[in-house]
Amino acid sequence: MKQAFALLSFLAGTAATVPKLTVGKEWVVIGHMETDAAVTAVRKQNGDLNFWGGARSPWKFLTMKGEHFSASHYSMVPLKGYVCPEGYPSGDGCLTSSKAPANVGIWPANVYQISEDEILMFNHLEFRKHNWNVRLGLSYSSDGGKTWHWVGNILGPAGECGQTLTKNCESSNMGLANYIIKDGYFQVYYQDQVPPDTQKAAGDGTQVAVARAKVADVVAAAKQLKVTPWFKYHNGQWTEPGIGGDFTPVNLKPQGYMHGDAIFVQPLNQYAIVAQTGDKGNDRKHWRKAIVISFSSDGFNWSDWQEVHSQPLDNKATNCYPSLVSYGPDNEVAGETFAVMYNYRSGEGKAPIAGGDTELRAVQVTITANTVVV
Repeated sequence: MKQAFALLSFLAGTAATVPKLTVGKEWVVIGHMETDAAVTAVRKQNGDLNFWGGARSPWKFLTMKGEHFSASHYSMVPLKGYVCPEGYPSGDGCLTSSKAPANVGIWPANVYQISEDEILMFNHLEFRKHNWNVRLGLSYSSDGGKTWHWVGNILGPAGECGQTLTKNCESSNMGLANYIIKDGYFQVYYQDQVPPDTQKAAGDGTQVAVARAKVADVVAAAKQLKVTPWFKYHNGQWTEPGIGGDFTPVNLKPQGYMHGDAIFVQPLNQYAIVAQTGDKGNDRKHWRKAIVISFSSDGFNWSDWQEVHSQPLDNKATNCYPSLVSYGPDNEVAGETFAVMYNYRSGEGKAPIAGGDTELRAVQVTITANTVVV
């Protein structure tokens, strides 16, 4: 169902059209639902959108209907088959414990629809036994996402922290798996660290990296509950290993750990990435205050961030974990109008994660090509 991407091949440095954005009125998708990661979706043949969201496993599962994809309830879906790393509790004890140093957290970071019932999920993992470490991994479902089975880790930060889970080291937050599909490859954009092995989770020495693997190889391996090698982009080549390898940053300014989503915008013949703003480091005042979007024709050269929706800086409310929702049959391909969905948090009170009430909200975005930049 992703054949259109196989025909696309862009050259680095080609002209990119930066569109004008028209943003519609915000609406509530579902109220009183706590999420601690992006809510990502696949489009079913009957038009329904199936969504999966955080926090740690088990994950929330929603079926949404209609143009404004409203939902009234959610269920919980389990992750099976995860084996805790060396030194952690046996079995799945590292997932069920909520306290360090025993905890491993696994969140939904994106999804890819293989077929009506087969779905690949990208995962964000945090390890808390030896200070703090992170990975991006994969899980697989053959029953439409009612249950998931762990597949394996695919990406780790540059340096020693990206190569070990048993030593005392600390790395920056890799964020979520913002992927596009280009020339038959998954290209995942995430945060990596410069220099390696010296960054805290909220450090300011992070850059946006990109790694890739062939879609066909990733899917074939996942069906056997295995992973295929991924490679980071570095010095013009895709040769550095996904686990611990070096990288060359793309020109995107890191935003909110790159907690977001990506999509192909067909009328522009470009890709788009959304993210939440700020950082827990030097840019704390903008932390989760706005949702921003960037565009690229080649996957390397990205436009400046444009604001999609924001909260006032003097307001306790925040917007976080945005995802892109297509109105078409394939949720990886958008038309001139699409939706951006995110978790709204009022910031009032003690609960849940960031205080107060939480809702899934969305805005509709219409793009109009109006400027050409090189």
